[in-house]
Amino acid sequence: MREKSIKGFRTGDRVIATVPAGKKAGIHTGRVAIRKTRSFNVQVGSQVIQGIGYKFCRILQRGDGYGYAWLPTAGKRQTTSRFPPAT
Repeated sequence: MREKSIKGFRTGDRVIATVPAGKKAGIHTGRVAIRKTRSFNVQVGSQVIQGIGYKFCRILQRGDGYGYAWLPTAGKRQTTSRFPPAT
């Protein structure tokens, strides 16, 4: 089984996990991996938070095989207005 799936989540999806209490309490955003125990590992950068339940997770982006990146533009402001600014 190459792509594991539990409760609509699949390995490779980006999720936000909001854990209210306990050792793993906090908000974790990262890539999910489904474990054999039906819980999740959430990879946040180089750190892995293990054993998160599906009830605490929300999908941000499906793992569709593409790599996405956000590239900020430094100091440039674009306007979409067709009219010049009022003076």
